Amino acid sequence: MAEWLHERDLIPDRVVSSAAVRARQTAEHVERGLALEPSAIEFVEDLYLASSERWMEELRVQHENHVLIVGHNPGFDDLVETLSGRAVATNADGKLMTTAAVAHFEFEGPWEEIDVGTCRLLQLVRPREL
Repeated sequence: MAEWLHERDLIPDRVVSSAAVRARQTAEHVERGLALEPSAIEFVEDLYLASSERWMEELRVQHENHVLIVGHNPGFDDLVETLSGRAVATNADGKLMTTAAVAHFEFEGPWEEIDVGTCRLLQLVRPREL
């Protein structure tokens, strides 16, 4: 998925990740794959099993233009639908955010104003669907 991000010039200015082992590994893989500075990544302990509301709080304090967040379910499924303000199609197995899936959103405005339905889901890419 880091290669997919690179090919589309979707290079984050900052990565905010849950401190869970698999999330940490994913963030570090993205760091290497996109040649990011290690200082661009922040691991946040209380994002482990965080709700979509907690992720929204974290997004509201961001300052960089392009932020990649790395986490896990159940919070991420809820977050995708919270940001877009609508139900999002699942895969054939009934899953929304599968392992290493990327939900690419567009948001106009300052981060502190992000709220339910304020983002436009541009694409949802799951590794097995590539």
